[in-house]
Amino acid sequence: MLNRALLTHVRPDSATTWAWVYSDAPAPAGLPARLAAAVGHVRGAGVEQHPPQPATQPPAAPPQWRVSLDQLWVANAAGAVSYVHYTGRLLEPGPGVLPPAVDGAWQPACVLQHRKPRHLWTFEERAAYDAASPGDRAGAWPRAPYFLAPEAGVVVHPEHCRIAGVSLADYTVRDVRRAITAANPAAPPAPARPAAMPCPAPTQQPYGTQMVVTIQKRG
Repeated sequence: MLNRALLTHVRPDSATTWAWVYSDAPAPAGLPARLAAAVGHVRGAGVEQHPPQPATQPPAAPPQWRVSLDQLWVANAAGAVSYVHYTGRLLEPGPGVLPPAVDGAWQPACVLQHRKPRHLWTFEERAAYDAASPGDRAGAWPRAPYFLAPEAGVVVHPEHCRIAGVSLADYTVRDVRRAITAANPAAPPAPARPAAMPCPAPTQQPYGTQMVVTIQKRG
């Protein structure tokens, strides 16, 4: 996925911050080659917006999820409170941990049904996935709720946006690399990976390609 901080940095004057890549606005001049290639791929792939259906999500309906001001706790519609892992995964509070009370200061939260990492699958989930046919395995992948951000801070909702037919919530670096390779098979492998800063020079990478990522500390 394109890194939001880097997209905002190259175009700080945009009214939509990092989401300018999904608009018709021209890309700023002087983009790093890697970022320019990724932006070109996203715009060329065709982004489709799919707003939620009014029948299932009426505007007046109460929020299904709420998040505390420090974004460390999320409550569902039934009032059950979960702790937010740094990855966004929702965890049950540990023994002896008393979650804070949900009050009017909690904000509506954007929580996605995201694909679970394989090491978190249960035996039943793994058996169901293995039993699915190859064409149905994408839909059989186990999912779990993941906290993204307060709804007020979500510019492009990942579950209502698609790139080349794939939900933005499920669009991975592998999808970007495959699409770029398919568009130009004779070109060398494209360095498509999330980054928040320019990659070091090749001479500084004696052990092969490195992935540069940042983790936003919550709280």
